[in-house]
Amino acid sequence: MSQFDDFIDGVKQGIAPLVGEFVGGLKQDATTDMQAFLQAKAADLKTWTEALAKGEISQGEFEMLVKGAKSLLKLRALRIAGVQAARLQRLRDAFVKLVIDKAVGTFLPGA
Repeated sequence: MSQFDDFIDGVKQGIAPLVGEFVGGLKQDATTDMQAFLQAKAADLKTWTEALAKGEISQGEFEMLVKGAKSLLKLRALRIAGVQAARLQRLRDAFVKLVIDKAVGTFLPGA
């Protein structure tokens, strides 16, 4: 398994506890939306994590790239279900932090 696969698996494993904290019974909808984001951004995440690992971009630049992509994290099903916008924003921010933390832990151990 590649380092990138380890990173993606780590993010996926972190999704379930994260969504439980923010959306309770709508876990499956939130999980599906987050996994769709990972799939849609897989090529970019691979490019960015490779650049991070090689020192071509800084941790701050990586964070900026991931945060810039968060608008693609739609959480459509949750909005339809009427989850409050503030809770959706906190969930979106927590997911972006999860992606960043897993990337840094995987590609910059000891950072």
